[in-house]
Amino acid sequence: SGVVGTRLKETANINKSLHMLGRVISALSKLSADKIVEDVIRTDSKENSSPNSPVKNRTRRKKIQNVIPYRDSTLTWLLKPSLGGNSKTTMFVTVSPACYNYDETLTSLRYANECSRIVNNAVVNRGSNTEIVAQLRLEIDLLRERLEASVKAGVAEDGRTIGDLLGELEQIKLVESNIKQEKKKLSEDKENLTLEKKQYLERLQELKFQNCDLKDEVSAFQENVQTLEELIAAKNEELENVKRDRDSQISDFESLIGMNNEEIVRLRHEHQDE
Repeated sequence: SGVVGTRLKETANINKSLHMLGRVISALSKLSADKIVEDVIRTDSKENSSPNSPVKNRTRRKKIQNVIPYRDSTLTWLLKPSLGGNSKTTMFVTVSPACYNYDETLTSLRYANECSRIVNNAVVNRGSNTEIVAQLRLEIDLLRERLEASVKAGVAEDGRTIGDLLGELEQIKLVESNIKQEKKKLSEDKENLTLEKKQYLERLQELKFQNCDLKDEVSAFQENVQTLEELIAAKNEELENVKRDRDSQISDFESLIGMNNEEIVRLRHEHQDE
């Protein structure tokens, strides 16, 4: 096409995305065809229930081989729910009757044929409460129609009076009101539980921080205790040394006093002799 620079990169990315889209559609059509063949084979071979049967081994091999390359392109990844997911997808193919568009028309038709082989089993996503509410509303609408018809006729088909039908309608309304209240209560309980969970998580985080702080304080306290014990041991050793020195000095003084006493006694005896 003669483009360069940024346009060339854009064109390359577009061609890559379209190429990967074609690969994904081809893989999906092949997978759908394989599923149909497997269903036919499984129907014909119900009697063969051995775990090592060739049908089951073939199924395992195909499950390994049939990997859809959605992740190879951003376009196919974004179109994954529409191509092979829980949805119904419509694809339009543009063709031309002109002779010079023969190749493009043929390629488009082949592409459309590949797309038409893809089979998706789309299922409506509904919760149990939604289905119950829908059924109750349908019943209410049917009862309202019957009530209107009975009002016009004066009596219901089964012989009940308008008062009986009105009483049943009131009961149905009461049941619907109770269901709404229960639903609201469940929603409030869910919100309260979510809030309590958040508070508990915050409290747990605070306790973790406090635990870390307490561990640091205990470690510092233990270090201080160890330091004090070392100081006390040093002081005790110093006191023992002082005590030994004093005991030695006292011993010296006592020996000196004894010698002085002996000298005094000797001098007294000499003085008495004189």
